[in-house]
Amino acid sequence: MAEHLGPTQFAVGTKAGIDKIVHTLNCIIQGAIFSEYCVGEIDGINAFNTSNRELFMGNLKEAFPVLFMFFNMLYTGEQQLLFFFEDGRIGIINSSDGTVQGGPEGMFLFSLGEKTPLDNINAKAPADSLAFAYADNVYLLAKKKDFLTLWDLAEAELACAHYSIKRSGCYIYPINQSFDPDSDSHFFPEGVQITTEGFTALNIPFGNESYADEVLEDIFQNQQTLQHELLKLESTQAQLIILRMCANARVNYWNRLIDPFSQAKCKYLMKHDSAIISTFSQVIKNSTTFSEEKKMQIHLSMKNSGIGLTASQNISHAAYYASTIIAASDIWQRFKSFWFMPDQKEDMLKFQWILNANKSWNLLQQLFSQHIQSHEIVNFDFQQFMSYVPQVEIDNEDSTETIKLPSIQHLLSAQIDLCKLDQLLSVVDENSKSRIFSASGPGNAGFLTAIPTEQSLSMSNVQMVTALLGLGLPVIPAIETTQVCSCGNSLDLLGNHLI
Repeated sequence: MAEHLGPTQFAVGTKAGIDKIVHTLNCIIQGAIFSEYCVGEIDGINAFNTSNRELFMGNLKEAFPVLFMFFNMLYTGEQQLLFFFEDGRIGIINSSDGTVQGGPEGMFLFSLGEKTPLDNINAKAPADSLAFAYADNVYLLAKKKDFLTLWDLAEAELACAHYSIKRSGCYIYPINQSFDPDSDSHFFPEGVQITTEGFTALNIPFGNESYADEVLEDIFQNQQTLQHELLKLESTQAQLIILRMCANARVNYWNRLIDPFSQAKCKYLMKHDSAIISTFSQVIKNSTTFSEEKKMQIHLSMKNSGIGLTASQNISHAAYYASTIIAASDIWQRFKSFWFMPDQKEDMLKFQWILNANKSWNLLQQLFSQHIQSHEIVNFDFQQFMSYVPQVEIDNEDSTETIKLPSIQHLLSAQIDLCKLDQLLSVVDENSKSRIFSASGPGNAGFLTAIPTEQSLSMSNVQMVTALLGLGLPVIPAIETTQVCSCGNSLDLLGNHLI
């Protein structure tokens, strides 16, 4: 499917397609450093539901006749789309256009229909122009003098696929140029925003630091909604699961795709980590300020005595390196003959986004060599970097079992976790070390990962907080029954007697 859709579509059959399109934009911006090029994004209106069904089914029949036989049963005539009114009544919309939402084929069929206009745009476009897409996110690249021609061509071709464009939601970014409304307006379509400070593609900011800071601040504020809402839940167990698996994990998207040396990103990650710690403190009804040592332990993985609330700042370099290594080789193969790419693969090392990946790798190697005894510094290998192909699964020769390989980010993050554990053990007292070791190892964090779908997997709030003894937090206020042990001794604040 990916081979048929071609190099300008990143949404189907392409591992880390968003990473690759983001770093393609990095190549364009960094490759056009002294040129009068512009990049823009087209915003479609309800694109999936209005896509031309006749077009994508015709393309399916021609390229994938076996699949056509099956999907023709689903896409012949009208489908009934059901929805609920507020009073519980069921409404019906008869749909004869677009892809059926929620099906595994939806993204592929949409992209299959979009292939026709994309191919036509690139075939007819002015020299050195390009159209490429991640599903309904369509990006245009052209010289300033050719941009209006490319835009008009794109609008006309996309209209054949029933792709309606909302110009007020589109933007154009003149790379390395200012915009003068009086003298430059005739280069661009009416009603489209011209932005000179930066632009946002797939929710990732490009441009100057102040623009990135503004975008990331908005993202941070939006992310606080989930943390505020989960505090309203009555179950501490459910709160901790959502905090770890949703509220904290969602930052990984921006962590992978934004340069770790960006001040705006560093500020965003610092605020995110602080907010997560604050929410955790409120969830467990902690009334004291966490020491730096306690924060370090909370950030550790669950198998290393932590809560699994990974600090995004700790893995910033690992996340970014993992994103770049998975993208570089594919980007070269797709666009090696285009103007923004160097003549030789080796010269891609001149791109700042790859240079920063190199710097991130070197910083990680220094960290590992300081804290992991068996680690030797492995120098950045550009040839290996540019030839890396992700192996998602392999077959075990001894059985039919499929083995899933861990990702680069997972492997690097596990190493970082060991380094942070070593740092923690070097600064805490013997009592704390005992706690850390007692809360480490296989199965120790089962109570943190159990989904409370039945009584045997559920814990009361008191049980949940008391089970966090390994953190060395005050637990006595949570104990409902008595503050005296059956042996007659008083229970201490940190639960040492219980241990």
